[in-house]
Amino acid sequence: MEERLQKIIARAGVASRRHAEELITAGQVAVNGQVVTELGTKADAGRDHIRVSGKLLRERETKVYIMLHKPDGVVATLRDPEGRRTVADFLSGVQGRVFPVGRLEYHTSGLLLLTNDGDLANRMMRAHALPQKYCCKISGALNDAEIRDAQSRGRVKMQRAKGMPGGWWDVTTAGVSKDAFRDALFASKHPVEKMKRIAVGRLELGSLASGEYRHVTRDEVAELERAVTRAELHPEGSGEIVAPRGRSKPAARGFRTRKRSQRMNHSAASSAARPAKSRFPKRKG
Repeated sequence: MEERLQKIIARAGVASRRHAEELITAGQVAVNGQVVTELGTKADAGRDHIRVSGKLLRERETKVYIMLHKPDGVVATLRDPEGRRTVADFLSGVQGRVFPVGRLEYHTSGLLLLTNDGDLANRMMRAHALPQKYCCKISGALNDAEIRDAQSRGRVKMQRAKGMPGGWWDVTTAGVSKDAFRDALFASKHPVEKMKRIAVGRLELGSLASGEYRHVTRDEVAELERAVTRAELHPEGSGEIVAPRGRSKPAARGFRTRKRSQRMNHSAASSAARPAKSRFPKRKG
């Protein structure tokens, strides 16, 4: 879309509109190699090469955050060499180019975030302690020992899904721990038949229908960034994921120090109550 040059320059943050007009009349602006001095000149920022004082103009990219309910049987990429359906088939009407954040397997449905915010996307993919929640259909009835084993080996938290028939579980996991969780269930002859991601951090899929998308709100983006920061500060886990059997959960900051201090004080008091032992052996005779 063609717009006045001074408007394009101002939107890119190079100069105010009035200063941009001064740059144009001074011969400091060129469009496709041709110097422009007339203030009424228009250009297309997405198509034309615009230079200001010799530097190529690049518009400030508006950050876009999309939540897509990825259907089962769709590849979580924009192109697929095998010709399968991709998430790009469901992004009609999205302004600008967005990319999927992380992976969501071919037969896993649910929440997939797409954005052009490369910084947040990279942080999310490196934040392995960022909690994610799945709704899973597990084959057969699990006994207590099998549930404990799946939680322990997969470092996940399981609870029966509310309002769902038997066999459906809500599973809170982080990073690649869901793979160990599925392996544990497969080994116990209770494979995961269906898997849908329903939350990342506190960003929830909600009632978004399969194949549909919506824009993520500013408040949701801010909360997601806070969740990523928490995961970066506490890579061992946020406390939402159960610890493996035989190991305790990571202590909250300050708790371990307080316990250690109490043990040291108790040890010191016990030592004071016992007769002191010499570090040197008694001499005979």
